[in-house]
Amino acid sequence: TDQQNCSATLTAVVGVNPGVGTGQVNQTNVLCNGDSTGSATVIIANGTAPYSCIWQHDALNITNTATNLAAGSYNVTITDAPGACITPMTVTISQPAVLVASVTIADISCYNMNDGVIAANGSGGTLAYQYHWSDNSSGSNLGSLPAGIYSLTITDANNCVDSVVNIIITNPAELTLTTSSTNPLCYNMNNGTAIATANGGTPPYVYSWPGGISGPAVSNLSAGSHIVSVTDAHLCPANSIVTLYNPVEMVSIGTSGIDANTHGGFIQLNVTGGSLPYSYLWSNTATSQNLSGLSGGTYIVTITDAGLCAITDTFTIDLPLEIPTVITPNGDGKNDDFEILSIQAYHEVSIEIYNRWGDRLFVYTGTGASYASKANRWDGKNNGKDLPMGSYVFIVKLNDLDPITGVVSIIR
Repeated sequence: TDQQNCSATLTAVVGVNPGVGTGQVNQTNVLCNGDSTGSATVIIANGTAPYSCIWQHDALNITNTATNLAAGSYNVTITDAPGACITPMTVTISQPAVLVASVTIADISCYNMNDGVIAANGSGGTLAYQYHWSDNSSGSNLGSLPAGIYSLTITDANNCVDSVVNIIITNPAELTLTTSSTNPLCYNMNNGTAIATANGGTPPYVYSWPGGISGPAVSNLSAGSHIVSVTDAHLCPANSIVTLYNPVEMVSIGTSGIDANTHGGFIQLNVTGGSLPYSYLWSNTATSQNLSGLSGGTYIVTITDAGLCAITDTFTIDLPLEIPTVITPNGDGKNDDFEILSIQAYHEVSIEIYNRWGDRLFVYTGTGASYASKANRWDGKNNGKDLPMGSYVFIVKLNDLDPITGVVSIIR
């Protein structure tokens, strides 16, 4: 309408710019941590074609798709044909955690056994895992392994890989036993000793001896073979035999008899075996090896060697006394008195003479050597007077032996 109120009507058609819109972004995340396998594709809707996409990380790329992307955030700007409509976008590419292959090792328990174990441990990446061992096994664990060097490769669902190389299964040192011992000091005695020492294997060690004895050392052993066993912390066994030997048996070979000149007994010893030197102790307190001038009786000797091993031996001196049954005290120097041959070998002597009525006519108490003197012998008299011919009873006592009795006759 103008100033004069003239009016007219016009019809105008106004177009609306639809702008540039993004329907969606299709993205592919990184397959393996640290790789550049991600991609993003922008799906464009509205606006006026043709469109251009400008990627901030790659100005030369004006397409709607970006490839070879590492994990991270990417900015893209979409512009339509007139260039008037601009839409910015951000795309975030993710990646899986780092695929890590690791192992747990159980070494061989005993020397040269095949019981090593390797357990595979995978983390990160994308499940499920596949296992590839250097011996072409494919399980998650390897068992019954001998000592050696092994390797493992783990592959995840995206074919990402990680490896563990130089996995070493070690062989423990062989469990062995060394022993030392001392033989019994004396023949057939139980005073030997032995000590076992374990080496190798895995401490601590447990020792076992016959008779339920434990510990590395044992005593009171006799000669012979003794088995010692040891086990280590993994129950690996080892055995050894300790052999102890008897010393040469100490033996006494003695000779006893009567000296033809002195009419006394003697004992001579010959000792072998044991350990020199020997010492001697007799029941009569003598300490020499040999004895002489002995009276009748029993003699016991204890022989001790340098190792204090001792043996005993027993000897009996049986002097063949010659007791007369007739004396002729007529002064001719022959058979004039009651002479007893070899009596001088006895230290304690008692001689008594009785008539038939029991009257004691003569008594002597002293040593045999003293009675052997003519002055001390019974000469057929009583109180200095000749006794009549006839039979008389004698009682002879020698040391601690049983008395000897008999009859002696006087003939003139």
